[in-house]
Amino acid sequence: TACPAGSAQGAPGQTSCTACKAGTYAATTSSSSCSGCPGDTSSTDGATSCEHCDKNYYRTGDTCSACPENAFCAGGSELGPLLPAPLKGYWNDRRPGDPSKDAYTSVIYRCLRETCKGSAVTDELKHERCWTAGDNSTATATNCSTDALLCNPGSHGPLCGSCVHDYYYS
Repeated sequence: TACPAGSAQGAPGQTSCTACKAGTYAATTSSSSCSGCPGDTSSTDGATSCEHCDKNYYRTGDTCSACPENAFCAGGSELGPLLPAPLKGYWNDRRPGDPSKDAYTSVIYRCLRETCKGSAVTDELKHERCWTAGDNSTATATNCSTDALLCNPGSHGPLCGSCVHDYYYS
């Protein structure tokens, strides 16, 4: 039996196909076994490639890169590759709303004031849908704006360094 990509026979003479388990893949049809994902990559069940990065890594093009300092990288999810999210006291810039580009840059900046709430705690990403790479149509929604995600109430702008109307920094 010729198994479709993402599955394999598993044993010689087996007549049925089994989907590759998470962490493995079969890139071509008629695979006799599923291969383990290389390096810092992972996959979901039935994968034809290892397109997700492991936790503490994020996708840059075709490779997985180590998470920047002062950020949390959740790796991949059902939503797709996830980008670095700054921890409390840090900020990163939103790229223009071009769906072909990542929603956020991977450069993490230290905030000069205590106005940056960050979008991650040590081991948890807040608002996961706002940190997907590629098609950032959900990330351009109001609740996924840089200010809403990263700034404490009353602050906005680069490094959350400006006060909104009727607020002041003391």
